[in-house]
Amino acid sequence: MSTYSIAGINILLKPIHKDYFSMTLEPYKSNGPFDYAITSKLVDVIKPIDMTPIMHEKYRFFYEVDGVSIMQVKHQSGLIKYELRTSKDYKTQALFFVKDLIKDMESIEYILYSMSFLEVAMREGFLPIHASSLVLNDEVILFSAPSKTGKSTHVRYYQEVFPHAFNLNDDKPLIKDGYVYGTPFSGKSKHNLNAKYPLKALCFIKQGDTTSISRLSKDESTIYLLKNMLRPSQESIWDKMIPIMNEVLTVDTYLAYLTNEQKSVFTTYHGFYREKIMKLKDGFKLKEIGSKIMVLPTDNEALNFNGIMTLNQSGKVLFEALESDQTIDSLVTILTNRYEISEEEALKDVVLFIETLKKHNVLL
Repeated sequence: MSTYSIAGINILLKPIHKDYFSMTLEPYKSNGPFDYAITSKLVDVIKPIDMTPIMHEKYRFFYEVDGVSIMQVKHQSGLIKYELRTSKDYKTQALFFVKDLIKDMESIEYILYSMSFLEVAMREGFLPIHASSLVLNDEVILFSAPSKTGKSTHVRYYQEVFPHAFNLNDDKPLIKDGYVYGTPFSGKSKHNLNAKYPLKALCFIKQGDTTSISRLSKDESTIYLLKNMLRPSQESIWDKMIPIMNEVLTVDTYLAYLTNEQKSVFTTYHGFYREKIMKLKDGFKLKEIGSKIMVLPTDNEALNFNGIMTLNQSGKVLFEALESDQTIDSLVTILTNRYEISEEEALKDVVLFIETLKKHNVLL
């Protein structure tokens, strides 16, 4: 029996299949006191509740018994295959499984623990969203969409193009106070970190024959957010979620149509950073040493700069341009005017160059 601190929520988790959970839960282990508990137990049989359910949906039946909420899920045989009992304050949630009636019990238990934890998170003022969380330069871009749309694939493409990028959570991150939090519940990929980063942008994605990105209005963003977040059933929890939703809606929000190609990364990157004004920091100088074109730090920057930056001719052109204010678009125009290359090729070169400068902390 172990306790965990997930986004600052202290919770006891006691799954049956500890090995299935161990990889994702270990970084969150705290062994301290807990405020909530989710536990599992194998039983031989679960007796059906002999009363009219308050609601039901196909095989799921919901009851209220002595202040405890109970969900029973029927097997196709009519027997109860698992049950979830939740206290009124959600401090305790207990799962009971009939082993012989459930296939792939490990993943079912993982999904149920995820949903049970997210119910707790909402009561603690977090907004759960179905998204993959790209961390690029210490800020998060959330790619949100229904399953199998390509959000995880697009984040993976970013990681392939930019080795310093990583995935904070691949399925169920939490949002609160302008930050995105990792959780151990991250879908089939299990990609997650016990960390938080500020939210830069939110991008809803769809599959397309071509790649494009456009900024959404607040009203449009609201509809997409409602479709992709975990929606509470109780008014009191909605009252907690709505202020967070309104805060999220102040962040730049986009809709992107993406092809399943690595180059789609450059289109979305362009959308996120298109309006950003960029300029070199003082203290970096371009020098030619032998056959090399090199960036050398001077003054205070010499104390902080590690590594060596060498540039090709197009890099030299871009570096010199950045001695004055520039945008991605102006740098693309400089390259297409100077060299016989397409805008697509120029955009790729500009984005890779910008990220190299960011990595070395050369840009303002």
